[in-house]
Amino acid sequence: MKEKKKSIKLRLIAALCLVLMIPIGWGLLKRFEGETPGVQLTLPKPVFGMYQPFSVTLSDRKSGLRHVRIECIQGKQTYLILDRDFPSEGFFKTGVIQE
Repeated sequence: MKEKKKSIKLRLIAALCLVLMIPIGWGLLKRFEGETPGVQLTLPKPVFGMYQPFSVTLSDRKSGLRHVRIECIQGKQTYLILDRDFPSEGFFKTGVIQE
């Protein structure tokens, strides 16, 4: 009798875990879609200097942009060019800014 109650409890716990794991797994797969954001860097000249203008186009069509950080690294020095957060609609939803 004790083993039967123990078996029923284990099955109930396993079913409850399965019921919880399916929506959590689906949500994580939707959130982390596996596609990398697109980056396009445009330089007017092939040499990058102190006063060289450039443009960067970033896009993420599926989940949207949430944070952008652009740094220039020279040797051991790191120079921060841009560090910007973008609004989002929540953890499981897309970002407001797509490009």
